[in-house]
Amino acid sequence: MKLPNFHYYIRFLFGLSTWEIYGIFSLICLILLGRGLKWYWDEQNSQNSYIKFEPKFLDKYVSELELEKRRKGRFWKSKYSKSPKNYYYNKPWSSIKSTTWKKAGSDILKKVDINQADSITWVSLKGIGPGFARRILMFRDKLGGFFSVDQLKEVYGLDSLWVKNNQRNLILGHGVYRKFQLNKLEWSEFRHPYLTYPQAKIFLSYRKQHGSVQNWDELIAIKLIDSRIWERLRPYLDFESPK
Repeated sequence: MKLPNFHYYIRFLFGLSTWEIYGIFSLICLILLGRGLKWYWDEQNSQNSYIKFEPKFLDKYVSELELEKRRKGRFWKSKYSKSPKNYYYNKPWSSIKSTTWKKAGSDILKKVDINQADSITWVSLKGIGPGFARRILMFRDKLGGFFSVDQLKEVYGLDSLWVKNNQRNLILGHGVYRKFQLNKLEWSEFRHPYLTYPQAKIFLSYRKQHGSVQNWDELIAIKLIDSRIWERLRPYLDFESPK
């Protein structure tokens, strides 16, 4: 006995036409194809973003980790003259949490200068892999340096909760290291993450007609660009005129 085709049951249960069934089937195939392509793209990106460690930097990093372990071991021996395990069993957790753990951890916490840290330093932080380290370095270079730790939240894919939890261990160092020279940069160089291409085009046309912008007040007087854009860029602005 020949069984009826499966799509007849679908037509009977849902009241769909043959073309509607074909359309749904095609949509499912496209979704599966899209997810497959996305998976392949993510795999390729993860491979391309892999950062090769130079042996001299890797040896230095491993040596620092070993030094931290030895320092931590000396702390326990000199402070309690017994193993950490026995100390935990003999003391209430509340006192351990408020004093011991805090003191032991304070010796190994490092301050990271987010404007000078290299890829090795970023990867050494919990939750930061080679891909995120590469994104942070690229974003920092495009900005010209960070003026606030909160700017790390703007790195694509970086969780703002990670920034909040690690904020006390991140410092700015000397801050912005490359200014955005409003009056000197040419058309091909006038790029910044906080300034879109149409906005840059408007300003350059204004500069071509009216000459160099001398100060902040003159800049925000350009009505075609929202002053909030310049406010965001303010830590990077340099009004020096070309000679």
